[in-house]
Amino acid sequence: MATPKLSLEEQLAKAKLRALAQGVRVWKLEGEPTPRYAIPSATMDGTAYEVVVYDRDAGDITCTCPGHVHRGVCKHMGAILVRIDLENEMELASARAAEDRDISQKLEQELADIGS
Repeated sequence: MATPKLSLEEQLAKAKLRALAQGVRVWKLEGEPTPRYAIPSATMDGTAYEVVVYDRDAGDITCTCPGHVHRGVCKHMGAILVRIDLENEMELASARAAEDRDISQKLEQELADIGS
């Protein structure tokens, strides 16, 4: 019996898990409007792969590693997706914290106004 083919979403989820399990390191490259990253090879010293994110939501991500060339999805893409997810969560947390500070300041001002 043949193994059922995984959807792109399932393949990317599996790639994220592999990246996390293997501790894949990621460096963001500067100077480009399109997000680009460098990831060192786990098996070949002195080799790094470039991952480019054209459209994260559409899964339009490329990597120069052999795994991506052969399968279309690799752990390096997974590592980038984990990083992007974390960056998005940090931005949301920061925005929520700023919102909470604003609410707290407004409440303090209203209490001060009531006490005057």
